[in-house]
Amino acid sequence: MSFKKYSKLPLIYYSNLLGPFILSLPIITFYEQEGSKELEFFLFAADLYVFVYFIIAIANIFIDKKHEFPTVSFRKILTLVILISLCIPLEIIGIVFENKSLILLSSVHTTFTLIFYYFLTLIHPNLLDFLSIEPGKNLVKRSLLHDVDINALEKKLVHIIKEERIYLDEDIRLPDVSEELGISVHQLSFFLNNHLGMNFNNYINRFRVEEAKSMLINDPSRSVVSVGIAVGFNSNSSFYKAFLKETGMSPKQFRETQTKVIHFQSSPTADVPSETKLYL
Repeated sequence: MSFKKYSKLPLIYYSNLLGPFILSLPIITFYEQEGSKELEFFLFAADLYVFVYFIIAIANIFIDKKHEFPTVSFRKILTLVILISLCIPLEIIGIVFENKSLILLSSVHTTFTLIFYYFLTLIHPNLLDFLSIEPGKNLVKRSLLHDVDINALEKKLVHIIKEERIYLDEDIRLPDVSEELGISVHQLSFFLNNHLGMNFNNYINRFRVEEAKSMLINDPSRSVVSVGIAVGFNSNSSFYKAFLKETGMSPKQFRETQTKVIHFQSSPTADVPSETKLYL
């Protein structure tokens, strides 16, 4: 992954992270002062700022259903959120009882949270989408894609998806595709969400489902589970969910329906007018 590409991002994406930094500046002054209430205040304010900001970002996953995360990635995020949240009671105890060791842990926690959140947004740029409120939405879109030829980008994306069939790789991720396209993960994510109306997972799954439909019809002896794995899904449940979303029926129902259609079309009386069938 090339970190150089992320320098293209507008400052609005990281402006909110300046809050805890500004609040932490006085800590250097007040840290050596015994019983300094100012130190407690600025530490608590900085920690609270980061924690609230971080929780809002995570909550965005649940609020906006466009941003669906793979099960494994979601579990990693949830686990890390819980681990970080466990530090909050220690910070409060340290501030209330003026325990410098716990107060120092508070500062370390704040720094770790910022670093963790930064790298998390490189992998999952949708965590930042709650910043794109309606009044500034067009401005953000222009900032992200102002130097990108949208038509050329769409053609190149379709080419690598259809011709190279990268959707068959169950490990394909947004950073992999953005790397090949020569743009940042945030730019690709915004292009998909704002120009195609879907996130990366849904976009890839659409091609996988089309491939699965073909295999279900043309290879009737193959099991449904085998088809799902062959087209890039890493579990039967994710295959079923994506297929149902795209077609309105399960893979098994689709196969049965298509088998009946094919059987009917191949019947000797399929194209014979109803009046004629009476005499057959």
